[in-house]
Amino acid sequence: MEEYLAGCIRSSLSLGLYENARFLGERLVAACASEQNKYLLATCYRHCNQGFRAVPLLQGSSSQHCRYLAALCCLDLRQLKEAEQLLLQQGESQVPAGGAGWYLLGRISRLTGATSRAAECYVRALRLEPMLWVAFAELCMLGPSALAAGHTPHMLTFVTPSPLGAPAAAPAKPHKGGLFPGFPDPPAGSRTPTLGRKVPAGGTAAAAGAAAGGGAGGRGRKTAKAGRLFAIEQTATAGAGATPSATAGQGGHAWQQEQAVPLKSHQQQEQLASLLLPLRRALHLLSQYKAREALGALAQLPPAQLGSAGVLLLIGRCQCELVDYARAAEAFEAARAADPFNLEGMELYSTVLWHLKRDVELAHLAQHALAVDRMAPEAWCIAGNCFSLQREHESAVRLFQRALQLAPHMAYAATLLGHEHLAGEDLAAAATAYQHALRCDPRHYNALYGLGQICLKQEKAAEALAYYQQAARINPGSSVLRCCCGSALRKMNHLAEALRQLKCAIAIDGRNPLARFEAAGVLAAMDRHQEALAELQALQEIVPRESSVHFMMGRLHKRLGQPDRALACFNTALDLKPAAADRAAIKAAIDKVCMAEDEEDEEL
Repeated sequence: MEEYLAGCIRSSLSLGLYENARFLGERLVAACASEQNKYLLATCYRHCNQGFRAVPLLQGSSSQHCRYLAALCCLDLRQLKEAEQLLLQQGESQVPAGGAGWYLLGRISRLTGATSRAAECYVRALRLEPMLWVAFAELCMLGPSALAAGHTPHMLTFVTPSPLGAPAAAPAKPHKGGLFPGFPDPPAGSRTPTLGRKVPAGGTAAAAGAAAGGGAGGRGRKTAKAGRLFAIEQTATAGAGATPSATAGQGGHAWQQEQAVPLKSHQQQEQLASLLLPLRRALHLLSQYKAREALGALAQLPPAQLGSAGVLLLIGRCQCELVDYARAAEAFEAARAADPFNLEGMELYSTVLWHLKRDVELAHLAQHALAVDRMAPEAWCIAGNCFSLQREHESAVRLFQRALQLAPHMAYAATLLGHEHLAGEDLAAAATAYQHALRCDPRHYNALYGLGQICLKQEKAAEALAYYQQAARINPGSSVLRCCCGSALRKMNHLAEALRQLKCAIAIDGRNPLARFEAAGVLAAMDRHQEALAELQALQEIVPRESSVHFMMGRLHKRLGQPDRALACFNTALDLKPAAADRAAIKAAIDKVCMAEDEEDEEL
């Protein structure tokens, strides 16, 4: 009877009938409370999102299967210390589930802020199981130093995980099935709360790139253009549970290892390596904010992969890093067409739409996201951006707070909340939100940018510069951050260094309008009027209808003793319908166009 009942439970699990499996599992444990039966019932509890019942049930179990499952449940419940104790109960040589166990240890270390320990755990996980994409993705998120220290293998080798019950460092014996053959593996993302949304536990490159946290395109309110298009899909494999007849042995519980089907040819290994190596390379490059190189790596993928939703999301993220919002929107929209019900990465898409001022599309996206999953933090971030674009700051703040309530470790949601507080002039709340984002992810440079903006508003240019420089060290290829450094230096009257930073920003992205405008102001302050005019003329090609550009050109022509040209520029600026305050300044400049320079104390 026991064998048959266990088989029925596994059959119910494989068919998604979790409540039925739980009921039968309770009958099984009541009849025979063996460790194997407890493990099976605990699996049912976790599928029913009742990990809090699985942990006490497995307490005292010594098998690696039970320790691993109990650790998973503790991680779901954010009981990090207990999860670590379970995994290390028998020492590092007996970490359950081999590479998967070390991956869990890495997640625990990252969530507790032990970055170097997390990197070590991820590297050990990859050495045992090179196909653990989530371990590689989270290792990339720790930054280039963690990758360099770990000597992460980039060549894909097919080392099978160590058998459960054997030392993790022992030579691996091939087997087939999931982590625990004969038992349906708990789903990676279906019923489990995600702890670090920047790298969701789903295992896709897109997930690692988008949530992350991520991390690109944080609403810095500055716009420039550059880039191109490309991208990975998640291959979601649902392992079917065993039927009653397929689980014979040891009272119906397949704890023994089974022999694996060997790889048929070296050619198959090369094919798999050619598929995954570009993705590894792209994610590695993107973790260093080398977005153009990452796009080049993704371009090496076969066409079928390039058109998949996951890869298109990665492309969208790359375009966000390049501040090419138009192409980013194309990539995200293509990803939506490929997988309309995937919300991972859509919060970044909503920020792109925010920058492009596409309010109708953003409203549709918010409605769709909330209809798909109201428990997804991405949906509330999208809704928050929608209200933010309408300047309804209080509503936007509440929505971002809801996103953080659902995913407390989501650095991107915390940064968006900070941006919204900043827009509402609540500087203390904005600083708290940005600091929370940095606790979630110390490399989240958008939060550092936000702290710099707060300092600028408080007239603390030196402190703002320190934050901008810290952000620029994380992302040295950001034209926006270099421009911010230049602006802070200009306020400190360090004009030569400010000009160097602004020239660097222009070299990174020649179409960054703010960098050219600031550079023109610095050059004018250094009495290099002709060079300042040259910058403004180049800027005029990028933003021909920007009244402030024509206004500054008029003031420069006046300083050069060219009143006719100055008057023409002032009139053009007035024709472009500037804001009321700017309009008054332009009219005053027109009235004084023939006044001598020393009679008018003006500052460009």
